Amino acid sequence: MKTLIGTFLIGMSSLGLLNPTFGQSKLSVSVVASPNFHYLNTKFTEILSDGSGAIKPFDVHVKQNGSGYSAGVAVNYWFSKQWSVATGIMLNSVDYQEPTVTTNPNGVQFLTIASTIRSFQVPLTVNYRTSTKRLSPYLSAGALTSLHSVRIFEGGSKSSNTVEKIRPHPMMGVGLDYQLNRHVSLIAQPTFVYFLPYKKAISYKNYQMGLQAQLLYRF
Repeated sequence: MKTLIGTFLIGMSSLGLLNPTFGQSKLSVSVVASPNFHYLNTKFTEILSDGSGAIKPFDVHVKQNGSGYSAGVAVNYWFSKQWSVATGIMLNSVDYQEPTVTTNPNGVQFLTIASTIRSFQVPLTVNYRTSTKRLSPYLSAGALTSLHSVRIFEGGSKSSNTVEKIRPHPMMGVGLDYQLNRHVSLIAQPTFVYFLPYKKAISYKNYQMGLQAQLLYRF
């Protein structure tokens, strides 16, 4: 472990990120946490069997709400006192209520059950402090990618996502950055993530809203 840490520090130093004359204000790390609310409302066409055994197309309408949290760590690289790019790793957990599923025409019965989805997510954002004052508006825009997710159903059964469902989703945040001193800042911002559809839909709404808090340390 000591060898690994030493190698990491040597690499950072070679890039100038730990050099007092160059990197002191270039790199920051933060602890990130947020409560989240998730909403899904989509309608799509599916080929299904009706009660008589006939196979035909049905319009399927699904609505579902969920709430949970995300927590993790992030690293910022500062191009200036106001502009930075950030990435990190987050654990996201959402408890979903039992979905509402209807079809048109009627005749298909679905087994609906509450579930929890846990996933590791990687955000990549460009961030902007609108001023160099101690308290400043803080804007973020970028993408969020779920690397792996597991859905846990009531009763304990599980299902995992597939590789083709791993894709970036647009995200944004608008909030405030308060600098406690030259090294430590507190950032709070409402966030919004729009999850792109995986297949063609008649109508589609799938998004997550959060209230993100960051405790940031700048080297």
